[in-house]
Amino acid sequence: GLLLVSGLSGRIWDVNDRAVALFGYARDELLQLSFVELVSGADASLMPQIRVQAASKTFVVIEAYCVRKDDSEFPAEMALHIMGTGPDQVLYLFIRDITQRIQMERELVRLSKATDSTGDGIAIIDEEGQHVYHNAALLQLLGANAADPISMGANFDWLLVHSPPALREAIANRASWSGNVDIQTQDRDRVVPTRVRVDPIRLD
Repeated sequence: GLLLVSGLSGRIWDVNDRAVALFGYARDELLQLSFVELVSGADASLMPQIRVQAASKTFVVIEAYCVRKDDSEFPAEMALHIMGTGPDQVLYLFIRDITQRIQMERELVRLSKATDSTGDGIAIIDEEGQHVYHNAALLQLLGANAADPISMGANFDWLLVHSPPALREAIANRASWSGNVDIQTQDRDRVVPTRVRVDPIRLD
């Protein structure tokens, strides 16, 4: 949503339809409010703080909880841009509800904690075959520690003594696969028979 706000008083001068839907007010109701009234916990000191931050930057991005007409709150990302000076100074506020992003970040934290605490070794590679993540259990399996460089390559060749053709085919087709393979340790002097499962991470 877009708000046009007085850079001095914080009074709302104009809004677009998205802002009306976002806050649950009628347009005329929003035009009777100050921007400060839409930010949870804000007071009169907010506008001077914004002016100071925006004076040296084209855009200032802040995160805060905003308040709807029904007093419910939502996490918001606000991009701020000031134009003009003095009484004609206008603050352009682009406000976006980031509830889904916050929920995703929390889910990622839970997932990270789960993968770090599991006894199963976990490694993740991207679509180009580059290693992007491993957990502590995998390091233990490899006889390595967090400071050791681990050689990573496509199709888990860095990890497996021999890659079964069915495993290569599953990775190429972004399909799941499980089977028994031999894992080589970090120093390459030991082979560990291991049950491995490969699953694609679907982002859609």
